[in-house]
Amino acid sequence: EPNQKPEVSAPGVDIISTSDPSFSIPYSLSTGTSDSTVFVTGALALILERHGAALDTIDDPYEMIMLVKQALADSCQPNALQGGEHHSRWGYGVLDAVAWERAVADAIVA
Repeated sequence: EPNQKPEVSAPGVDIISTSDPSFSIPYSLSTGTSDSTVFVTGALALILERHGAALDTIDDPYEMIMLVKQALADSCQPNALQGGEHHSRWGYGVLDAVAWERAVADAIVA
């Protein structure tokens, strides 16, 4: 069931990022879900860039979205403490962008 929340864990602690240019140091550390979101959406953007044309051939938009979401759930690397099941805090596991892309590619071909 790819609709359970959260779906995935991603890096989100002490992420090096750009900071306000008025500060003397152009980089800072940031922590939170906003930082994690960047990793997931970046991976999704690359997947859509590579497979967008093939995904567009799926007539039902809901089916296309579910294909990508199921591929995400299937490709996560489970946290050792969660036992391979969905966890209310960690989702299906840690984002593995390469495995996610491969899972989308495999699902499109299937």
